[in-house]
Amino acid sequence: MGHIPRSPQPEAPVDGAGIGSARLPSPLDSRRGPPTSHPRPFLQFRPRSAPAPGNLWVVEPHLPSLQRPVHCHRLWTADPAGQLQWLVGELQAAEDRGDKVHIIGHIPPGHCLKTWSWNYYRIVARYENTLAGQFFGHTHVDEFEVFYDEETLSRPLSVAFLAPSATTYISLNPGYRVYQIDGNYPGSSHVVLDHETYILNLRQANQPGATPHWHLLYRARETYGMPNALPATWHDLVYRMRGDTQLFQTFWFLYHKGHPPSEPCGTPCRLATLCAQLSARSDSPALCRHLLSNVSASEVRSLRPRPPLC
Repeated sequence: MGHIPRSPQPEAPVDGAGIGSARLPSPLDSRRGPPTSHPRPFLQFRPRSAPAPGNLWVVEPHLPSLQRPVHCHRLWTADPAGQLQWLVGELQAAEDRGDKVHIIGHIPPGHCLKTWSWNYYRIVARYENTLAGQFFGHTHVDEFEVFYDEETLSRPLSVAFLAPSATTYISLNPGYRVYQIDGNYPGSSHVVLDHETYILNLRQANQPGATPHWHLLYRARETYGMPNALPATWHDLVYRMRGDTQLFQTFWFLYHKGHPPSEPCGTPCRLATLCAQLSARSDSPALCRHLLSNVSASEVRSLRPRPPLC
């Protein structure tokens, strides 16, 4: 299978002074102004200050989806509604206060329009010491997206948890997620310590005389043999699943809330699924460069495209 890169030990955060007043994110933005006569404010970062114990804040940006039809000549994809500008302001204010932040949204960043997605990715990297958790949904299945430092794309610095849906679309059991978070005490990290997922088994619930019953499907750390739920551990899990097909089949079963499709998930399907767990920004093949080895990212993704869910 080739060399499986291990995530490096956590490094000291990169000083933010180098991007202290830069427009976000040259050269990643669309190079086009917004479709309005009113100029958008520049997205600005301030130098990172030392984190301190404080409160927990929750922000809820609405993410522009890749799957919504858009008229490209009318959409300023860098920050179409000023949402990222607002997010930077909230994160900077939280950093100044020494607070921690959870972001809760619907559409995960890896499914969003490319320019917006890359801008969001840069914001996460800049505020990694303030951002304690990211929680999304939309895909209806049970997965995650790992974020890396922009300089090397090798140091895991955040993870977005994509919780399974309570709906049955597409041919799935209803499910919900419970997160265990580091508690509300002075100096708390407020990071995710573990999570557990519950499902309603429809096949059992529809048996004559049966009573619908929600039951525990799995606990993440116990099931995957993880020492913690930090970003580097989720990175390591992906590479463990690349070489361990039995472990991946467990993930595949849980990914579908206990009701996987009848078609087997062979090597191309497995690699495409694992690549998605590393792709917290859209259209970025470099994120899977070690995972895919000699297989092109476009080739693998074409074998198992993400379903249109909206």
